[in-house]
Parts: sequence; C-alpha cells; structure tokens
Amino acid sequence: MIRGFACCNEMYEARPIVEGLRALRAAGYDAVEVAPYTFGEPVFPRALRMAPEVRAAADGMGLRVLGLHWLFARTRGLHIHHPDASVRGATREHLVRLMDLCQALGGDLLVFGSPPARGLLPGESRDDAFARTRDFFLDVMPESQARGIVICFEPLARHTTSFIQTAAEAIGLMRGVDHAHFRLNLDAIALSDESRPPAETIRQVWDAAPGAVRHIQVNDPNFRGPGMGDLDFVPIRQALDEVGYDGWLSVEAFDFSVGPERIARESLAYLHRVWANG
Repeated sequence: MIRGFACCNEMYEARPIVEGLRALRAAGYDAVEVAPYTFGEPVFPRALRMAPEVRAAADGMGLRVLGLHWLFARTRGLHIHHPDASVRGATREHLVRLMDLCQALGGDLLVFGSPPARGLLPGESRDDAFARTRDFFLDVMPESQARGIVICFEPLARHTTSFIQTAAEAIGLMRGVDHAHFRLNLDAIALSDESRPPAETIRQVWDAAPGAVRHIQVNDPNFRGPGMGDLDFVPIRQALDEVGYDGWLSVEAFDFSVGPERIARESLAYLHRVWANG
C-alpha cells in the first residue's frame, strides 16, 4: 500500500518557498519534493541558511519534506562522468551540499534525474560513461550513508537524456554501485517511453531487482500531472499493488501553462479516484 501523495514544489517557484509549500498543503498533499533552485539563486549558501525556517514551517503545517529533486538544474559545468577529475570533484562537492540541505529539511532521499549533468559527452563511449558514473557514486556513498540519505537514480526518457534511458540500464548501474543507499526512482513519463507498457515494466523491475525502487514520480507524457492526459494509471496502480510498493507517489509536472493550482488540484483528485478504486 502506498504511503500517500506528494507533489514537487517548482511550479510555485514565483512565490516564496514557504508560500508554495502552503499552497500544496492547502491543495491536500501530505508531502513535498523540493527543487533546490526554488530557494533562489545561487542556491548555496542561501538554502542552508533558510532550511531551518522552511523545515519548521513545513512541520507546522503538517507537510512532510521527502527530499530533493532537480539536483543539478541551473548549475553550470557540473557532470558526474566528465573525463576531467576536477569537474567530477566539483560535482561531488555540490551533491554533498545537497545531502546536507536534504538532511536539514528533514528529508531522506535525493532523486537523481539531472539530464544536464549525466548526458553522454562528445566522443565519450557508453562504457567509459558507465564506469565513471559507477565510480562517482561509489565514492559518494559514505557521505550519503552518514547522513541517512538514499540517492534514487532515475532512468529518463530518450527525449530527455542520452545516458541510462531504461529501467534495465538503471538496474545495471544500481548493481554496479551495490550499496543500500543507492536505489531507483521510476517516473511515469520515462515508463511510458519504454518498449512495453508501464505496468509491465514495473513488474519486470520487481522481478529482476526486488527492493530496487525507493520512490515513484507520477505525471503524463504531455508533461502535465497524472490524469491530465491520456496515460491510464489504473494498470499502474494494479501493478504497484501486485508488487507491494509501499512508498510515496509524487506529482511532477513540467508544463505549468494551465497554472499550478489546477495541476495540483486535478492531479490529486485523479490519484485519489484511481487508488480509491483499488
């Protein structure tokens, strides 16, 4: 049984961060994923100074902070498998600061999608990219474990990234890192880009790697919220029930043109209808 419904906060970026959290709570969400850049730019050290106040506000309104996503959005020059060790070092430093921010907010997961920081570089082979990516995360796992943070690596759709585009590839990376604090995030858009229906991919992931999936984000391939397009979540719910997923479902939209209030309200209403009929 799922724990509940969460929502990502970046669609309220135009408002002060606490106001965005308050809007999500008013819409009925029990938890939130935070995009670091919603603290303002530059993110550091500003976000770490603001974190105690934001955490207290979230606690006061009964809104749980699950963790962070969009980890490398609006950064420059950072990349997890760059051949230059100094670039990888700067990337590592940024990721560790994000762990500190996540911990300060009371969260315990980092969703690693981060297309700009992971795509294949000119002339780079997939084997080299995989090896450096595996070694990057192996190196940072002690920092993650010490803070009680789980890194949830996310396979991304082909239009989003050129590197690790399927759940099977992500499982391969997880096995290479081989650490309890390195798990997977599944996203409905990416699931819809697989060669089989999303529900079948979910079942195959659980068959291949039980316990691999720590978190799930939900949306529609039209980049709006779940229920705001053609993707039917009933088979997805059935598959998640069958495999025993017991984490959160977190709404992550990308097209905000209809307004954050409508996305938040309609997505949650749709999820409640689907899961109430389980």
